[in-house]
Amino acid sequence: MWAVLECNCTTLRPPSFQELGDYLVYENKMTSSYEVGFGPLGAITRDSYYELYFQCRYYGMSVATLPIQHYANEPPLPVVAPGPLRVELRIANGQCTTKGCVEARAAYTSYYTDADYPVTKVLREPVYVEVRILDRSDPNIVLTLGRCWATSSPNPFSLPEWDLLVNGCPYKDDRYLTQLVPVEGSSAVPFPTHYKRFVLKMFTFVDQTSMAPLHNQVYIHCSTAVCHPSATDSCEPSCGREMTVQCTRDGQFILVVAKDTTLPRLSLDSVSLLGENGPCGPIDSNAAFAIYQFPVAACGTRVMELGDYLVYENKMTSSYEVGFGPLGAITRDSYYE
Repeated sequence: MWAVLECNCTTLRPPSFQELGDYLVYENKMTSSYEVGFGPLGAITRDSYYELYFQCRYYGMSVATLPIQHYANEPPLPVVAPGPLRVELRIANGQCTTKGCVEARAAYTSYYTDADYPVTKVLREPVYVEVRILDRSDPNIVLTLGRCWATSSPNPFSLPEWDLLVNGCPYKDDRYLTQLVPVEGSSAVPFPTHYKRFVLKMFTFVDQTSMAPLHNQVYIHCSTAVCHPSATDSCEPSCGREMTVQCTRDGQFILVVAKDTTLPRLSLDSVSLLGENGPCGPIDSNAAFAIYQFPVAACGTRVMELGDYLVYENKMTSSYEVGFGPLGAITRDSYYE
C-alpha cells in the first residue's frame, strides 16, 4: 500500500544509526508542525498533527526490506474554553403579499433597522422577535434562550418588568402566551440552530397603584447560552409539551399529560386512550396534569415482537369541539395524539 503525504509543514531530522546484534539499523522520524492560537484563557489548534517513525535494517552485506503499515491518527480531542459570543436581538417586519401566505414565516423575511426605532405597535398586535448568533459557522452548536423579559427602560434590571420566556419556555402566567417559532434552514439561514424566534402580543405596562396604563416604551431582553447537543441532551427545552411515559418493571404504563402540552392549552377532560374497556381513566389529576397508570396489556394496548423484544404500544388522543355552519365546519381546539 502506498501512502502519499502532501504537506508543506513536515520535517525530517538527520537519521540515527545503531548496531543491534548482526543488524545495522537506520531510523528516522517525520513530524508536522501545526498552528497554535493563544488567547487570554487558553490555547487552541485546528490543525492535524502527523508523526511517523520508520527504520531500515541491514544484515551483513544483504539488504532487507521492512514493511511499514500506516495508520491514520485519531482526530484531536476538543478543547473547551471561554470565548466571546456575539448575539443579536431584532424584530421582524415582513408582510404577507400573496394569498395563503403564512404570516409567521413571512414576518422573518425582513427586519427593522436601527433607524426605525422606536417602533409603534398596537396593543395585542404580534411582535416577531429573533435572537441569533453572529459570526459563527459551527453547525454543531445550538443557541439556547434562558429568560426573556421586557422592561420600560433600556436597563435590563429596572422595574417594572414582565417575563416573556422562562427557561426557554413561554411564561405560563401570561394570558397571551408567547409562541415559540420553529426555524427552518434556508439560503438566508444556513445554520438554523443558531437562531431562536418567538412571537409575543403587544402590551403596555400599568401603574400598580393607580392601575393606569403607562405610556412608556417597551424594551426586550434575553439571556443566552450555547449548547452542544448529545445523545442525552438535545439542547431544546421541553416546555411541558411532551408526554412523560414510563414502562415499569412490573408491567405497568405510567403516563403524565400536561395541560400545556398544546397551544391553546389542552382540555385534560378530552384526553382518552385507545381502548374503551378496563381501568383507562386517570388515577389522579389537577388543574395542570393528569396521571394515568394501567397494565401494559390493558386499555387497547397492542403487542408485537421486534427481534428479541416484546413491544407494547398504545395511543392517546383528545376530542375537540367542531362548529358547523351552512358552508363549512371549524374548530378552535387543539388536537393531541
